[in-house]
This record gives sequence, structure tokens and C-alpha cells, in this order.
Amino acid sequence: MANPPLPVPGPAPEVRLGSAWPSPPPSVGRIVHYHALASDGVSVLCCAALIISVPVSDTGTTVGLLVFRPDGTQFATGADLNPGNTPNPGSWHWPERV
Repeated sequence: MANPPLPVPGPAPEVRLGSAWPSPPPSVGRIVHYHALASDGVSVLCCAALIISVPVSDTGTTVGLLVFRPDGTQFATGADLNPGNTPNPGSWHWPERV
């Protein structure tokens, strides 16, 4: 007996990015920097992170991240963009160009 055919997926949702996004806009698979609280609960670590989700929205600057911490990985859902120089815990930014 043959297996039934697999369903054909519909078109992927359009990702519309509003003016709140930085240039370039984030996309799945890109590397960013994430500000995480250190184990002492006070210091802030700058960790590499991989964008794993970008919302389909006109507004907002949050993405889903897989964060690579020195003590292990963590998921950060709803991580906010931080375009400034102040390391706010729970925020992300594009890596500096050196």
C-alpha cells in the first residue's frame, strides 16, 4: 500500500519590517550580540547569539535568540533591540565592525 502524498505547504507569510528595525533588518540565521546577566546577577555579559525567529509584524524590535553563554546556551524569546551603547540585560545589537 502506497503512502498518501504529502500536503503542499502554502506560501510563507510575508515578513514586513517597519521603520523600527535597524539596517540591515534581522533575519533567521544571523549572528548578533546579546546582553545577559552574569551568574552574580549584577554584571552584564556580551554573548554571541543566533537569531532563531523574527516576528511577522510592522512594529516592534524583538526577535527570538539562541544565546551562547560561557556556562551553556539559553533561549531568549522577545529579546529587544538595543541600538545604544548601554548594555541593557535582555537586549541585542549587531556586532561592532572592527
